[in-house]
Amino acid sequence: MPVQTNAARLREPPAGAGRESDGVLGTAEFAPSVPDALLFGLLWVGGAVFVAPYLLRMTGGGA
Repeated sequence: MPVQTNAARLREPPAGAGRESDGVLGTAEFAPSVPDALLFGLLWVGGAVFVAPYLLRMTGGGA
C-alpha cells in the first residue's frame, strides 16, 4: 500500500467533486432581478443629481 503525502491529498479533488450525484446538478443565479437593477439605477441617478451642483461649483463650471 503506497503512502500518500499531504501534498498529494491536497491535489486530489474531494469525493464527488465534478460529478453528478443522484442525477441532479446544482445551479446558481447571478443575474440581478429587475427591481434590484431599477433601484440601483435610481440610487446612482439620485446621487448624481445631489452631487452635480457641488462638483460644478468646485470646478468653476457653474458660473
